[in-house]
Amino acid sequence: MARQAKDEARACPPEDCGGIGGYEHLLEALRNRRHPEHKELRAWVGAHFDPELFSLQAVNSAFTLLAT
Repeated sequence: MARQAKDEARACPPEDCGGIGGYEHLLEALRNRRHPEHKELRAWVGAHFDPELFSLQAVNSAFTLLAT
């Protein structure tokens, strides 16, 4: 039986963002266009990265594929 996510949260941190502290720093820089690293970090994660985006359907589909 495949696992299933029951609730949404937010997107997982990008690979190599520096752990919890690094992800918090990234989120702060992305929220604040005046942050000294905003442009650099936006370019690093890509224009379409949205930390609030979470697809419950995509996660559960991935769990189903892993279970087979």
